[in-house]
Amino acid sequence: MPPGVGALLLTGIGADNLCQTVYGVSCPAGPNGLGAVADDDITLNETVNTTKRLFQVRHLLDLGPVEFTYGTEYAQFDNHTVLNAVNPTATGIGVLVTTFSEVPNCPQLGIANGPNDCAFLLVDPVMQRASSTHRASALEAYAQARWKIDADLWLEGGAYYRDIDRGANDKRQVDPRLGLGWRVTPHHWLRASSQSALVDALRTQDTLAPVATVGTVVPDAYFVAGDTLPATWYHQLRWDAEWSSHIYSFVQVDQQDVEDFALGFVPDSRFALFGTLAEGRLNTVSFGTNLWLAERFGLAVNYKYLWSENRSDSAAHGFDLPLIPEQDAHTSLVWVHPRAVTLGLTGNYTGRRAANVLNTRSLAGYWTAGAFANWQPFARHLSLTVSADNLLDADYALAEGFAGPGTSVLFSAEYRF
Repeated sequence: MPPGVGALLLTGIGADNLCQTVYGVSCPAGPNGLGAVADDDITLNETVNTTKRLFQVRHLLDLGPVEFTYGTEYAQFDNHTVLNAVNPTATGIGVLVTTFSEVPNCPQLGIANGPNDCAFLLVDPVMQRASSTHRASALEAYAQARWKIDADLWLEGGAYYRDIDRGANDKRQVDPRLGLGWRVTPHHWLRASSQSALVDALRTQDTLAPVATVGTVVPDAYFVAGDTLPATWYHQLRWDAEWSSHIYSFVQVDQQDVEDFALGFVPDSRFALFGTLAEGRLNTVSFGTNLWLAERFGLAVNYKYLWSENRSDSAAHGFDLPLIPEQDAHTSLVWVHPRAVTLGLTGNYTGRRAANVLNTRSLAGYWTAGAFANWQPFARHLSLTVSADNLLDADYALAEGFAGPGTSVLFSAEYRF
């Protein structure tokens, strides 16, 4: 955003193209045909009421060395959303100020504006209320088997038929999966798997179906589960080792291909940026260790290096996928008391990310720190947790125009029957 300006409007026929070029995002439609850049001071208040109707049947058979399961599920979801937001109104004409090197000429405003002159505004709070109702359904049928060839070698495979209808889009496909688990020595395990799936929140909500193959699950952390219903194929090779009763480690290599997907940012993937991309690939190498220190302390350290590639047939072919970090690291120190009390400190690092599809700008890496406390009294039926994120109030960006949240505190309570 320009210094001292709470929001920015770009007007005229070329407004949306200008937003795409300068900010790397599509402008949401504004009043009177205006295009608006996202306001970093805007206030959003969203209320969502969800109704679920689920039908699930699953049968398991134990056939000696083979465990076989099959079933079907049908789910229907009704979401009613009410959104209250601040809507800006234009007040005049000024000069577009930006830290980016490429600043194109602004569209004509109907007057003799010079290069880089645009309409901008200082925002007066104007509340607007919008509501919508959305219905989605998901049908799934599956069969999966695990063959224990011997005590050290397991083979697991299955196939899933999925029919997901989100109203604006629907997709039907068969997803095969295959995995092999091998205990190389009594304390070393090697697992390999290959499986496909749809990146959609409906496929895993309240399911009875197996969600893993030899313990591996298809990740979707960087891809938005929206109406595009992305299809993904995931391959993984993982080695786990228990060096002693106090030291555990893992090394993992995986490759993920995705089609018809959108990109968002963690933790709020409601914001799908850069439109729909036809094809992408994400290669990852990660490793980590867990240490049991003394009697009540535990230390965990995980590191991940990522290579992403835009494989769409476009000008961005071969470039990095935006918003996916080159490096990712997490560490935590946990103390456990016999009276069901757990205290912890966490540290997280997110590396450099491409800021737009053409990789002309980047977002800097950042560190955040956190802490949490959990108490589970009454034979662990009750769980009380208080957590704090971004303890040091680090200043960072999730995407261009979207600042990361400051220090936040969350309290949660759960009762288990």
